[in-house]
Amino acid sequence: MKLLRFVAAVVVLVSASGVSLAGVKGKVGSCKPGVFLTVGGKIKNMTNAVDKTYEFTEQELLAMQTSTIETSTAWTAKSAFVGPKLDDLLKKVGASGETVQFVALNDYIADMPSSVSEKYGAILAHTRNDKRLLVRDHGPLFVMLPRDKYPAELNTPLAARWYVWQVCRIDVQ
Repeated sequence: MKLLRFVAAVVVLVSASGVSLAGVKGKVGSCKPGVFLTVGGKIKNMTNAVDKTYEFTEQELLAMQTSTIETSTAWTAKSAFVGPKLDDLLKKVGASGETVQFVALNDYIADMPSSVSEKYGAILAHTRNDKRLLVRDHGPLFVMLPRDKYPAELNTPLAARWYVWQVCRIDVQ
């Protein structure tokens, strides 16, 4: 009986946290060694036909055109975050979905409607204040939105889950 209550409590907490396990299909912990970023799901362009994914090397991602977002987050002071626009990355892989699911190195999973990225210009930040992000400081990739510019929309509990750090995989649904 105690075990049943514990499991029920975990389900309630996970549901309330906004973490989605829907559509994961065994992908939790799917950070692939030696791959900087994996993009899968509803994509047309692939570098790995077996896994049906696009695998970005660090050099390839760093070579993409970048944008800067100056903002604070719940975890950082106001900073200049630099990285490619999420929409540019999704175009490169031929994505066609309504939801973008981010998977982090620690298996955290969060879903963000594609429309949020389009509306606010989300980036995958790899640099903060002219320093490359490392795993110990939210890197190597940190989903960033202009929270300070749109506080009513982006400084909310719902939006907080979209600021995923240590991103290693994106699944388009």
